[in-house]
Amino acid sequence: MRDFYKRFYIPNNAVLSIVGNIDREKTLEDIQKYFETIPEGEPIPPVPLPKSPEKKSIVESLQIPLAQSPGFHLGYRLSSPSSDDFYVLSIIEYILLRGMSSRLYKRLIKREKLVLQLNGGIEKRQDQARLKIFVVNNNQFMVQRCKKAIFSELHKLKTSFISEEELKKAKNMFLKDYISQYSTSLPKALFLAETFLSRNILLNPAEEIEKYMAITPKDIIGVTNRYFGIESVILDIKTK
Repeated sequence: MRDFYKRFYIPNNAVLSIVGNIDREKTLEDIQKYFETIPEGEPIPPVPLPKSPEKKSIVESLQIPLAQSPGFHLGYRLSSPSSDDFYVLSIIEYILLRGMSSRLYKRLIKREKLVLQLNGGIEKRQDQARLKIFVVNNNQFMVQRCKKAIFSELHKLKTSFISEEELKKAKNMFLKDYISQYSTSLPKALFLAETFLSRNILLNPAEEIEKYMAITPKDIIGVTNRYFGIESVILDIKTK
């Protein structure tokens, strides 16, 4: 743990994001005062690139004696956050998982009552991204039913055009969250740091919003088929 800390928790592997009504010269003086004397550290080793996924589903099991209920993690590898497909993938995340009107919430929690807990979303790490879904169930039978329900909803997105009304609702929810990134200091700081780490370039927000709002039902079908095939990874969490 000490070696890991010394290698990665160093200034040349950090992003300092400062926002708000600040005095620029005084802020720079404070940065130099409090941070400039910290040793830079050794060069950071390159991030290992993930192996190309095999054309199959990978299923692993992990038994956790202290776990009170069974569940599973489901993951799909996505395109780079800087790709055009990522605009569509971000809206798909809202269609599937964001809010009480999302497809998985309505089916797994409201209609079929299959899960005790449901969360997940797109996770970005520099130029890599993946969609993760985490589910906690009552028993192992519910786990299997829940998996089938999720794959069923993905199949619907692949084969049937989403209605304009549902797509508009997902876009509006996304737009609200997107704008909130600029509403207060903390979301602004997190947004700027994440943007630097994932893209190293800050795009024009108005142009970005236009791209999200221009997504069509045809785009949803195409991108869903491209990324949500058989190359999934499932980690089953089993109780003792």
